[in-house]
Amino acid sequence: MKKVFFCLLSTFLLTSFAVTIAFAEDDDFSVSAKAAVVMDAETGKVIISRNMDMKLQPASTTKVMTAIVAMEKTKPTDVFRVSKYASLMSPSKVYLRPGDEVTVDALLYSMLLKSANDSAAAIAEGVAGTEPAFAKLMTDRAHEIGALNSNFKNASGLPADDHYTTAYDLALILRYAMRSERFMTISSTKFATLNMGEKERMLLKNHNKLLWFYDGAGAGKTGYTVAARHCYVGEAFCSNTRLIVAVLKSQDLWGDTKKLLDKGFELAMTGQTLAMADTTNDEPVIRKASYKVKKRVAHKRVHRKKRHRTY
Repeated sequence: MKKVFFCLLSTFLLTSFAVTIAFAEDDDFSVSAKAAVVMDAETGKVIISRNMDMKLQPASTTKVMTAIVAMEKTKPTDVFRVSKYASLMSPSKVYLRPGDEVTVDALLYSMLLKSANDSAAAIAEGVAGTEPAFAKLMTDRAHEIGALNSNFKNASGLPADDHYTTAYDLALILRYAMRSERFMTISSTKFATLNMGEKERMLLKNHNKLLWFYDGAGAGKTGYTVAARHCYVGEAFCSNTRLIVAVLKSQDLWGDTKKLLDKGFELAMTGQTLAMADTTNDEPVIRKASYKVKKRVAHKRVHRKKRHRTY
């Protein structure tokens, strides 16, 4: 109810007053994210920023770029055969089997909702023959979009040397993806039932929790690895304004995202912007140790090696 009232109030003020663009000062506003951007989806104007050009690992938010290239190179009804390589991807996955034949549409739904790494690899191989070749297409297309501080080494966002983006680039990438009605429909779907090879009528739930608790939330993609921490890029609409929020290396993903959007709509109402204090990047873009988990021995029992997940 509070959010609805705020949206109505924002609409009234925006249509009733001419505002002067100014910089906001708010020493009490903070987020746990290492880098963040709130951007006006229509104009591309940055409303809130923190370390927006810092190169960081994007985890599975990578898959927005994967989807862009896939949708530009394929038709929804195209069918790709799953390779052994794709089937062996680390979780999160939908457990595709070698030889499964799956439509591009189903692969995109499972990749964007379930964050399936095996689906991302199947798309990459189906489009470009190999995942490294597809990753080069991703990087080239990102640069054409204007995301010049991004480089991709795989289609999933699993940790890899020299695989990075920035909060600003990530917002730009989503802004471009939002031009596609197909992307918007898939990414904002809460539940989908798919035929994935031999698995018929597989029910998937979208990892984007913002769809359930934030009025006006739409397309978005989550991400997580140990090194990248929690990441997110998404959009929301309120009072005739659509905002994009990009969050990298967060300790409180949904708390940060809600705070950024609430503040972003407040500032959009007055035409102000907020630049949060930047910090230094105290870690390399990739730390291989973050992906490897050593076996630990305790009381003569060996714990199983944990598999790294990306969401």
